[in-house]
Amino acid sequence: MNRVTIVTPTYNRGYIIRRLIESILAQTDYRFSWLVIDDGSTDNTASIFSDLKKSNLQFPFKYVKTENGGKQRAVNLAVSMVDTEYIFLVDSDDYLLPDTVKKINQWINDIEVDEHYAGISGVKGLDPQTPVSGKEIHFPEGYIDATNLERDQYGLSADMAEVYRTEILKMYPFDVFPGEKFVPEATVWDQIAYDGYKLRWHEDIIYICEYLPDGLTKQSWRLMRDNPIGYARLFNMQIKSQDTANWKTVLQMTTQLMLGHHWEYIFKSNAPVKAFVCTPAAYLLSLRRKKQYRQYI
Repeated sequence: MNRVTIVTPTYNRGYIIRRLIESILAQTDYRFSWLVIDDGSTDNTASIFSDLKKSNLQFPFKYVKTENGGKQRAVNLAVSMVDTEYIFLVDSDDYLLPDTVKKINQWINDIEVDEHYAGISGVKGLDPQTPVSGKEIHFPEGYIDATNLERDQYGLSADMAEVYRTEILKMYPFDVFPGEKFVPEATVWDQIAYDGYKLRWHEDIIYICEYLPDGLTKQSWRLMRDNPIGYARLFNMQIKSQDTANWKTVLQMTTQLMLGHHWEYIFKSNAPVKAFVCTPAAYLLSLRRKKQYRQYI
C-alpha cells in the first residue's frame, strides 16, 4: 500500500527534470505515488511527461498542467488531490537518493501513532556526504524531535527534506494573494509548529539539491520585492512566535519596508518586539492602508 505521494511543482524545467525522473525510477522501494503539477510551463516539460506516462511504471503517476500561478497555488492543488497519508515535496531541479523512499517508509512507522507529529524529515545535501548547511549536525539518537520553530537551537536551520502528514497540510494551506505568485514556505511550517506539532528530523541525507540561478532560493530579493504581502505574512509569523526582539527579523522587516508597497501588513502582532520597534511605524503607515487588502492581514 502506498502511504507517500511525492509532489513536484514545476515550471519550465524541461532542461533538467530528467535527472529527478531518473532518480525516482531508481528507487529501491516503489511504495509511493508521484504527482507532478506543471505550473504553466512553456517549454518541453509536457512532452517529457507524456513520454514517461507511456512507460511501464512501477508506481502510480499523474501529471497535471495548470495556468501559471506560482508554487503555492500548485502545492495547494496537489494537496487537494492527494489520497495518501503523507506528502513529500520535491522540487523539479533536485533529485533523490536510491533509498530515499525506503527510509521514509521506515521512519513513518516510528511516529504514525503519535498525533503530535506532523511528519518526519531527512537532510538535504549538496551531495550524498555533504549537508547543504556545510557542517555536521549532531543527532544524539540518529534523530531529533523538534518543531519547526525550534530548529535553530539544534543546528537544523538549513533546508531540510520534510515529509508531512496529508491531513495536516489540508488544515494549513498556503496563502494566496492577488497579484502575487510566491509566499515563503515557512509561513505554513511555522504555523504548524506554533500550534504544537513537531517533526522527527533524521540525520540521513536523502535529497540532493542544487541552487540554480533560476531557482526560488537564488531569487530571494526579487521574490521579496514582487511578493510583499506574502513576505509580510512571514514576518508576522516570526514576530508572533518570538517572546523577545530578534534583530534578524527586525532587519528583514526593515528591508520589507524599503522594497515593498504594502508596509502595513507587517504590523499585526502582540509580541514585545511590536511595542518597542513596530508600533510607531505601524501607526504612521496605517494611514496608507489599502482597504481591499485588510482581509489578508
